[in-house]
Amino acid sequence: MTTTERDLKFTSEFMDEPISQDQLWKTKYFSTRIRGEFLRYYTTFGSAIKFCEHTGLPCTERYLKKMKSELAKLEREHSAAKKDLDFELVAEIEMGELKLS
Repeated sequence: MTTTERDLKFTSEFMDEPISQDQLWKTKYFSTRIRGEFLRYYTTFGSAIKFCEHTGLPCTERYLKKMKSELAKLEREHSAAKKDLDFELVAEIEMGELKLS
């Protein structure tokens, strides 16, 4: 078994697991296949360095950085709204209505 095959087998075990319930709202912002796989991969590994190699999906570095930035913004806005007890904003974010750009 080559290193690539071993990596794919290793990551496929993680990629088959569903996203946890408390993180499920993020799928509204990452609804395409590549964005959904990025969300699953990044929440599992905390990095996107080997995303293309492990998932087999073609993706530019620029797009990976953009998705990472959008995810960071979502998490930051969500945390701030929870901290400020702004439940309307939390609901808006969790319903997928926050503008990312």
